[in-house]
Amino acid sequence: MPFFDGDDYHPESNVLKMSKGQPLNDEDRIGWLKTLNELAINQSKNKGCVIVCSALKEFYRDILTVDIQNNSKWVFLHGSFNQITDRINNREGHFMSSDLLKSQFDILEEPKNAIKIDISLTPNKIVEVIEKELLKKSEFGLFGLGVMGKNISRNLANKGFNVSLFNRHVVGLEENVAINLKMNL
Repeated sequence: MPFFDGDDYHPESNVLKMSKGQPLNDEDRIGWLKTLNELAINQSKNKGCVIVCSALKEFYRDILTVDIQNNSKWVFLHGSFNQITDRINNREGHFMSSDLLKSQFDILEEPKNAIKIDISLTPNKIVEVIEKELLKKSEFGLFGLGVMGKNISRNLANKGFNVSLFNRHVVGLEENVAINLKMNL
């Protein structure tokens, strides 16, 4: 799957601004985010892609996923200010200095539905965690969650199996049976 560094797609004006130690504002980022969205849309016609970028706000992520919401998955690499500062300072020849990191932390809105990964893990472990989360599939599917179906579901889940559940919905009699069971597995 192709990998793209979002920093390679910043317009020259953004690169110049960051090189001078000035943080980008929302207006500066809009064109860049739209360019990355076009890249993602074009790549989604093939195998898809991985785009690494600082999608710091929810509305940035909304721009990035226009027309591809259902085919997008967020990975949030989480680390302390000091960890990330050290990593930035170890990059050679990059236009963004660690002096701008505080401005990014100040506006960061952590994504709600993302795979959250601690950056202290090794790169191989990070990839392993992402693969495991993206490839997570049910190993058993159960239709009908009466006494027997609930017990089988609990036993399989307790043994580490990924289980998909379904039960009919009858207003006033059987409502949200699968949802309630899932919350207790």
